[in-house]
Amino acid sequence: MSGKMREETLDLENWDEIRALGNRMLDDIFDLHQNIRSFKINPFPTKYAVNAIQVPLTEEGEGEEKVYQVFTENILPHVVGNALPRAQSI
Repeated sequence: MSGKMREETLDLENWDEIRALGNRMLDDIFDLHQNIRSFKINPFPTKYAVNAIQVPLTEEGEGEEKVYQVFTENILPHVVGNALPRAQSI
């Protein structure tokens, strides 16, 4: 065993992967706002969606991709009701 201690860091192992995920997240939010009038309003999450996000956390974590998938499938569909622009008067 060498005398060097392993330095602990919060740096990511693969910056390109997190950059790509971040770009996809921004694209998804811009798409949402661009097409917001065509979205169906789902003000209340389904029981399935609630159960999907109320899970015990693991020591290892799930990873950024999995967390974003859970967000887009179970949380994002229910934020549209709060983000709709005002109805235009005729």
